[in-house]
Amino acid sequence: MTDRPRSAPTGTAIEDMPTIDSESLFDDSDIVLIEHKGEVYTLRKTRKGKLILTK
Repeated sequence: MTDRPRSAPTGTAIEDMPTIDSESLFDDSDIVLIEHKGEVYTLRKTRKGKLILTK
């Protein structure tokens, strides 16, 4: 697995894409539940400050 930047959708400048600060999602927690199309995902902050998304 490599860390590669993903390209923006065709015709969309990266500056025009919505940006959400992760601290506003997490507040004082290390775990956030995200519901997407009827499925619940867990977004976690690691001790090293990385993010992990699991189903």
